[in-house]
Amino acid sequence: MMKIEPVLIQKAFDAIDTKQLAPGGTVSSEMMGYVASFGAAVIQSGLIPAVIFFSEQSSNGDAKNRPKFIQALHTMGGYDTADLLTHLRANQTRLDEIEQDVLDNAVALKMALRTFKKEKKTNPQSV
Repeated sequence: MMKIEPVLIQKAFDAIDTKQLAPGGTVSSEMMGYVASFGAAVIQSGLIPAVIFFSEQSSNGDAKNRPKFIQALHTMGGYDTADLLTHLRANQTRLDEIEQDVLDNAVALKMALRTFKKEKKTNPQSV
């Protein structure tokens, strides 16, 4: 099992507050899904394509908060660029190192989000 440094967990909590990933102390099931699928997306497609996909602003209700997750990873990294994609494009020669940092931050974010209450979705079709 991978050991997550306590400083990363604290950065995750700070990013959760800053980017409002758990408004009112509750995290949505969609946000947990984004976090859970990000690592697989990076392994399957690569870091830059995964960041592009998760950064995409969508009018779809389920995907409208997806960019907040990438913004939180950018905040945790402390990068001096406007967004994570800009940082990746500016540092092409260091992508392997940055990828590991981003994945470590994603794991810390996942662990921190698990401490919040989960939003209960009600299915209007169920009786």
